[in-house]
Amino acid sequence: MNKIVNPANGITSFRLLLGLSLLYTALLYQTQLTTVLYLIFLGLDLLDGFVARKFKYETDFGKNFDLFTDGLIGFTLGGILGYQGFIPMLYFWLVLPLIILQCINVALGIFMTRKAFIPSKWRKLDGFICFSTILLFLIDQPFSDPIAYAFLIPLYFIIPEHFISLLKRMK
Repeated sequence: MNKIVNPANGITSFRLLLGLSLLYTALLYQTQLTTVLYLIFLGLDLLDGFVARKFKYETDFGKNFDLFTDGLIGFTLGGILGYQGFIPMLYFWLVLPLIILQCINVALGIFMTRKAFIPSKWRKLDGFICFSTILLFLIDQPFSDPIAYAFLIPLYFIIPEHFISLLKRMK
């Protein structure tokens, strides 16, 4: 089967369209609908990875397409929620150094391996924390903000550790 046209990438394509729809609902301040669409978006993220691994549809294109979809929708939704006041500016300032370091990690990964994706063991945990944090701010309950801030703690250890491991591999 074609390396680009396969069921896993089809799910990711649908996720991209769904993600654009959820961004639109977020812009309209339809928080409950945005939350439901976001949960579906996250569920389909798990499904596309499962389908790719289970049925051997994993490709570099698929990994990068999934990363692009996650990043585009996640960062844009985070920006919208920040503009609307759901995500405090303090959180953005605390997460900005991590985003910059993660961008350096991706660039180093491309330089070293010619692949834009972050190694799987890092990507799963980073993605879980980032997606969960956005969800916590989106549901906007009294308990959600402290948990979202607590999620920053492991990121401050994980992302620099990834950077150090990439530097060691360059030697």
